[in-house]
Amino acid sequence: MKKMIFLVFIFFYSLLLADTPILVIHSYHESYPWSANQYKGFKQALDNEKELYPSYSIEYLDSKRRGFDKDYEDEIIHYMRSKYKGYQPKLIYVTDDDAFNFMLHNKEKLFPSVPLVFSGVNDLSKHK
Repeated sequence: MKKMIFLVFIFFYSLLLADTPILVIHSYHESYPWSANQYKGFKQALDNEKELYPSYSIEYLDSKRRGFDKDYEDEIIHYMRSKYKGYQPKLIYVTDDDAFNFMLHNKEKLFPSVPLVFSGVNDLSKHK
């Protein structure tokens, strides 16, 4: 896992400069060990680079508890447009399928041209 995160880091190194804003979106609540460990590995890989001083904004869709239907998706879009108005991350990192699908469908509405990286996605077949 750490090796994969490091490779992602190398690929985006040119984008990651001092005080780099990164938006992190998790499918589930922060108390899920899987989500916590995914984020921990990602953050450790970046924080270990002395040249980088990334800043993180974190969102939890909490889709295991709430479910993720069209109404909830619309609420999240409205919330993020309001909360992140004027904010432009240099990188978006998502964990698990719901956050990945949400950003595939809405990234250009919310954060056009921002690179997206992910981990923990189970079904990549429909996104080729």
